[in-house]
Amino acid sequence: MADLYCPRCGEPWDMDELHDVPGVPFGMAYKRFQEIGCRVFGSRCNEREVPPEEIGMIRAAYSMLEDDPDAAAAVLSDEFSTYSSPPPSEEDAAPLKQIDGFTLPPEEISSEQIPVDTSCIPTSEIRWHVKRINLREPDETVAREILKVTEEWFSGDEERRRYCRQQALLYAIKIFREHQEQLASLRL
Repeated sequence: MADLYCPRCGEPWDMDELHDVPGVPFGMAYKRFQEIGCRVFGSRCNEREVPPEEIGMIRAAYSMLEDDPDAAAAVLSDEFSTYSSPPPSEEDAAPLKQIDGFTLPPEEISSEQIPVDTSCIPTSEIRWHVKRINLREPDETVAREILKVTEEWFSGDEERRRYCRQQALLYAIKIFREHQEQLASLRL
């Protein structure tokens, strides 16, 4: 089973442990975990230093996927692979696509399921660039375009710049998929 991550300290917890919260059904335990993290298990948060970007990503995933713990766990496990279980075998999961070392969200998830920390990205500029891309293009085309235009956008150390570019890429694909989904609904 995939891990969920505490929105306060980043500690990984096996999602099955939500079934063991005394007197609380699984769905309610998941909601409480999103709010209070480790304390839902009667535990205190750990003391390790967690970069604010990680906590932002965890909170964004829970915000976007508040009613879908499986999707949140999948997205977070992909994002924080250094904390997660061993990778699944090739039969279990298709590998995530990467462009220039940046990870694209899985094709099977909808725009609503893509968690994004928008605190460090210029959302209106990204929306403008996405509108210029033909909706029949694949995600890789969007990724290449956004990575090209964001190369000089962000300041700070290399880790911070990379984080912001990854968020810009996720946001662009999220917007692109929203447009595709809207177009598909009009065809119905």
